[in-house]
Amino acid sequence: MLRMVAEINRRLDTLPGRAAGDPVVTCRTCHRGLQEPIPLATIIIAADSEAGADSAARAYRNLRTQYYGRDAYDFGESSLNMIAFRLARAGKTEDALALLALNESFYPASSMTALARGNVQLMKSDTNGATASFRQAIQRDSTNREARRSLQQIGRQP
Repeated sequence: MLRMVAEINRRLDTLPGRAAGDPVVTCRTCHRGLQEPIPLATIIIAADSEAGADSAARAYRNLRTQYYGRDAYDFGESSLNMIAFRLARAGKTEDALALLALNESFYPASSMTALARGNVQLMKSDTNGATASFRQAIQRDSTNREARRSLQQIGRQP
């Protein structure tokens, strides 16, 4: 890996317009302080696949406790929303909703998470639940156009 880093930096130095002192690639660029630079989504989805939503939530909480505030993982509110959406697309809507509930415990005022919940509820044909979630997204952020558009698409005015 050290040779790979050296080769990347050698190639970067040949790019036109690159000035001396421009950032270089280091081990930390990929590893972010981790021995194995596995993406957060990969870890959480694997935990869900192996033992369900409770295991996925436990894995997320453990990683967040251990690494929050470091560069190791992105614990921003959109991370769990994206993971939940991937699970929902794989047919695991209940697991997705459980992770969105976890995300709302960290970001209780999140309009994005309420919107994501509404979209997952639509995937499981829960129009009433989706309506309530989209309305909650608008209540949390009146400028959430996607939630307004979603309500219109399902025939429920905002």
